[in-house]
Amino acid sequence: MVRYALQMSLLAIVALYAWKKGGAPERGVAVTLVAMSVADPFYHVAFGKAAQLETIDLGHLIIDLAAFYSILTIALRANRLWILLAASAQLLSLMSHLVRVLSLDMWGWTYAVLTRAPSYLLIILLAIGTLLHSRRTALKQRI
Repeated sequence: MVRYALQMSLLAIVALYAWKKGGAPERGVAVTLVAMSVADPFYHVAFGKAAQLETIDLGHLIIDLAAFYSILTIALRANRLWILLAASAQLLSLMSHLVRVLSLDMWGWTYAVLTRAPSYLLIILLAIGTLLHSRRTALKQRI
């Protein structure tokens, strides 16, 4: 529970930073990440508290698929390299569900790490992307 609270706190800080200092692509990714974090508790309230680690977790698959579609759409329209990296990180999370289907004897914790670890990378990439954008716009204003 501490890990989740720290992750949500970090996401809130980075999302606010992206909303204040980022451009439209940074804001779009921030909204996507916040929407993922809001959708997750609703999924657990509706269908159960614990994630399914022994079989494919259909709810998280749908959330990951929607997030991948959103981030990929933003990446294809934006002129930002970091968003392509973010789409790749989300694709890793999405593909972990496929790996789970193909390898049912995978340990539950392996599945959990494969689906959750990219979310930390997404937060870091959003922070870096927002920082780069704010530096770029500050440099343009000086010229």
